[in-house]
Amino acid sequence: IRYLVRVRGLGDVYKRQCMAKQMYRFTRGVTEEDSCVTRPYEARFTERGGDIRELLVDLVSSEDFTVRK
Repeated sequence: IRYLVRVRGLGDVYKRQCMAKQMYRFTRGVTEEDSCVTRPYEARFTERGGDIRELLVDLVSSEDFTVRK
């Protein structure tokens, strides 16, 4: 399972940004792209070296996830 924790083979920024964007869509249940919303998640995911656990915690602890309208 250790190999799943960090996204292997995603050495370049573009691939990590794509992963963060797809995880955002999955956790929110949306299909449209809103780069203004996903950009901070993409940046933090890339800065943290592609750690999926960190991305998931980041996504589910955000206010727009925990507070439903």
